[in-house]
Amino acid sequence: MRPRPRRVCSVLVAVAMLPALPRSSLAQPEKPRAVVTTPHFAFFSDREVNLDDALIAAGRARRAKSQELFQTGEKACFDKLPPAERAAWARAVDYYAEIIAPVPIYAREQILFRLELIAGSDWATGDDRNFMAIARSIRAAAMLAYERCRWPVQDASNRRWIEHAVALLKVHEAALGERLAQVYGSSWGGLPYRVDIVDSVLLGGNTQQFVPAGPHILISSSASDNQGPGALEVIFHEASHPLAGQMEGVLKRAMSARGTAIRSDVSHAVIFYLTGEIVRRALEQTGELYTPYLYSLKLFPDSTRDALSKTLSPYLSGQGTLVQAIENLVQALGPTGQ
Repeated sequence: MRPRPRRVCSVLVAVAMLPALPRSSLAQPEKPRAVVTTPHFAFFSDREVNLDDALIAAGRARRAKSQELFQTGEKACFDKLPPAERAAWARAVDYYAEIIAPVPIYAREQILFRLELIAGSDWATGDDRNFMAIARSIRAAAMLAYERCRWPVQDASNRRWIEHAVALLKVHEAALGERLAQVYGSSWGGLPYRVDIVDSVLLGGNTQQFVPAGPHILISSSASDNQGPGALEVIFHEASHPLAGQMEGVLKRAMSARGTAIRSDVSHAVIFYLTGEIVRRALEQTGELYTPYLYSLKLFPDSTRDALSKTLSPYLSGQGTLVQAIENLVQALGPTGQ
């Protein structure tokens, strides 16, 4: 997506396709159980995933020379730890600041941990296998400080967010799941999707698609836009990426036919509009007014938002097909795809 100038409130999503893994590589050691599982989602508050998120956030803060974890709220606890544990955390943040934090969320250095989480590491060879082993040992060294001074509070925060999200899903999940599949012209596969709740993830959400392991979703429990009814949109926004393959194919063909420059964020804009509007309408039926992210965060230029509404709203109301709606959108966006 194209983030707002004030990046901290944006929802960041990147979908990465990796080479197919041998199915035998999907065997994993026993992992923590999901906090809650619904028909579409398995929600986790996983210690390893949250440690990785915390180290990335601390690494970014260290690079920016700004306050990082254990320099503020948990400082008193951290300062009481044995020197070896404090040093292990500090060296782990140094490693993340140099190697992992600078790269985008869809880069190899961050993807490999998530792939290891879902598919184990037996499939990896060469530099990938070595990198995963190094990163695993770095996280292990940092875990003592994290467990003692941060994890109980973070776990509680994650579980409160999950409890709120599940309450919304009890009302809306079945209808939204059915409607989204209709609108995107795709079937849900590989359910339930794994959803890891963490603190930051750039204060938003992210989806990675792994073949054949399936989608892995990260959602921030602290992002202000993910609170209240926004929790429903962020969950289904992330889950819409695996559903959007047909729509993206239609979009590429329509843009190619008109000689329009193909921009990756146009398909993301469509997902923001379609899923956000479907969630808005669902909430409206229960008497709750809601402004989707596309408008509350002022994502994309005004002209793009206007074109999305003009061409896709009739489709959501039963007029025409997805192909016709996308062709109309491409025409409305003009030759530069804006």
